[in-house]
Amino acid sequence: MSKCKKVIGAYPICNTASLNVYEIDDTNDRVLASLNDMPPRWYKIREAYDADTGEYEMGFNYGGSFVPFSDVMKVD
Repeated sequence: MSKCKKVIGAYPICNTASLNVYEIDDTNDRVLASLNDMPPRWYKIREAYDADTGEYEMGFNYGGSFVPFSDVMKVD
């Protein structure tokens, strides 16, 4: 399925891996994402507190880690 969808954002993990974002569904508060070219899955969009800035950030949990949308690079 990931081959059929266009990547709209990428969250770099290391030099050989990235978390690819394919779609953001605001209506259902979810994001379609996958690691490299693995089949994508839906993840719930949530808000998390950033202790460094003292503000809340929007993003989603992936593999036990919070991925803020502000760290996802937009892909054209």
